[in-house]
Amino acid sequence: MGFKPVTVKDVAREAGVSPSTVSKILNQKDFGSPETRRRVMEAVEKLDYRVNAIARSLVTNYTDTIGLIIPDLFNPVFSIVAHAVEKATRAYGLRLLVGTTDRNAQVERDYVNLFVESKADGVIFYAALNPENILRIKRQNIPAVIVERPSHVPDTDIIGVDNHHGGKIITEHLLSQGRRVVGLIVGPPEGEVERERIAGYQAALIQAGIKPDPELMAVCDYTIESGFTAMENLLERRPDIDAIFVGCDIMAVGALRYLHVKGIKVPDDIAVGGYDNTLSQYTTPLLTTVAQPFDLLGEEAMRVLVDRIRKKRRMPYQQIRFTPELIVRESTAVMEKSLS
Repeated sequence: MGFKPVTVKDVAREAGVSPSTVSKILNQKDFGSPETRRRVMEAVEKLDYRVNAIARSLVTNYTDTIGLIIPDLFNPVFSIVAHAVEKATRAYGLRLLVGTTDRNAQVERDYVNLFVESKADGVIFYAALNPENILRIKRQNIPAVIVERPSHVPDTDIIGVDNHHGGKIITEHLLSQGRRVVGLIVGPPEGEVERERIAGYQAALIQAGIKPDPELMAVCDYTIESGFTAMENLLERRPDIDAIFVGCDIMAVGALRYLHVKGIKVPDDIAVGGYDNTLSQYTTPLLTTVAQPFDLLGEEAMRVLVDRIRKKRRMPYQQIRFTPELIVRESTAVMEKSLS
């Protein structure tokens, strides 16, 4: 003999109110007097009543569910943002569904279809692969917020970071330490974020009277192994490199490892700067890097999305860009012979 599930009528009987009053209090945060709400919520707790989410969504037209689509959870950048979004989701009393694409546009589309079918109230895209997937969500009248990229989807809220500024300040710092042959290891330049960081790097060089040299740039994916290989390839081409800007901390770990294996001292022989401020406090030497406000990215994405859901598009679309910050640590230092 199984247990009979607790119903709205059971809660109403326990609280001494009508079933309709219980339903309205559970579905409308501001319904009823404080005393009535207290009695209903105490009855809910005592009876361990669980709201039927499907039934409630039919009444309210909301599922209280948010979708988040990100490339992966291995990269600390994505996991930190996902954690911030999850915390913000709970603070709003909502639930989060996370889909990781492994940088596959078809998988991204599959998650879009899933969130459409499950009637998610809104979706956050972090580093989306195909703008068409975002437009598909919007065509279903589901609000969407983009974090970082792509930045050219019309009528969409976009939260990002000034990556041009980030690439410029880390390169300027390396130059200020007396370095003159500054290499660059960066992710695929087809991406908007990567192009902005490259442009910032080049702007700092030009400002210092140094012509950017394609031989000083190596492209790789966002792994430790690729950072190791890129550092090896760069030094084979240009053994005169005295500084390197690596486009993310994960790749910088690989670059540092290669330099260590080859007995090249950091920062004495080559100064190394990273980007993201994720693994930089756990490297040897400690990594100078550019810090991105990942918590703020996640929190702001949720705030904008919830506003968009509640106001039903009765607000202008926003483009919010945060400014990254240079964090100086042990992997960069003044070259005394160059400054004397």
